[in-house]
Amino acid sequence: MEGIPPIANLLLRSPNIHNKQTMKKIPLFLLGGMIMLFSCSKNDDSPITDPINEAAQKLQKDVQGKWLFNSDISIGRVAIGSQGKKSAIALLGRHLPVQVEPNGTAGTNGTLGDVPGFIEFNSDSTYIIYDENQKVYTGKFTAASGDSIVLKGIGYLTNIIINGEVMNFKLYYAAGNKTITITSNKVAAIPADNRTAILCKGTWYLTPEESGAEILGSEDYELDDNGEPVWYTVDSATFTISTNGTYLIQTFSAGKLKVADMANWKWHSTKSDRFVYAWDNEPFDEENNDVLINELTATSLRLTESWDSNGDGIDDEFGKWVMKPAR
Repeated sequence: MEGIPPIANLLLRSPNIHNKQTMKKIPLFLLGGMIMLFSCSKNDDSPITDPINEAAQKLQKDVQGKWLFNSDISIGRVAIGSQGKKSAIALLGRHLPVQVEPNGTAGTNGTLGDVPGFIEFNSDSTYIIYDENQKVYTGKFTAASGDSIVLKGIGYLTNIIINGEVMNFKLYYAAGNKTITITSNKVAAIPADNRTAILCKGTWYLTPEESGAEILGSEDYELDDNGEPVWYTVDSATFTISTNGTYLIQTFSAGKLKVADMANWKWHSTKSDRFVYAWDNEPFDEENNDVLINELTATSLRLTESWDSNGDGIDDEFGKWVMKPAR
């Protein structure tokens, strides 16, 4: 290759050019076979799995349910959608027990220990936290790994260990910049049937029909940090009842959550058209705290509630509530 410039000489000796030239000598039927062999080998490759993602997906499912705290847990002084008292209007019309004050000096019946706090994870990726101060936190949750969960609006859980019906974890509360170690026990779910599926399919909102007209547009109040009442007008109310036995009424004013009333519920043991609710750890009273379901469909929920207002043993007040699905 005398007389050829050095760069041209390098190009002629390039392995890529050499391979391109020799490929011309390969019979076409062999070339086709090589292509088929390459294609088959590529298709036979096993898909690459992400063990972290798989573990997170498993935790997202395994954690679903309601977990009662084994000890008194106070998340923070002021909660997202916190309340300083039970609604003066009442849950579905019935007057309520005294709610804890913002400073935590009184519980439902005088002691904070009577309030069983819990954390609940639902199948729609929403969570509910209820602490010893009767403060309610809600939002969306996402499992980030096999032992950690992000709680939108609050913080996150780490070191999650689920052993049967017991779950241990650490809760980091961002606003308070504190970490709480918690042991919890899983609560038995409400028996699944068609009634439960429809009633618990999502949030219901109160309409102005029947007794709803007495709630919507009425005046209520919440307590500020000094225990002073701050009045507002109720413009909407929602009713959420979960398959884990949680019963939550929330009232709003100008789009802001003002009061969140929490109770437990179950189906009446002998009357299939009624459910029963109870406050905190109080026992269920099927004679006095039952609610009649007049209509339960995918598009309408009608309830009737009666109670004894003067203690003479005779129900003399009635509330008729008409609700529609929020979504």
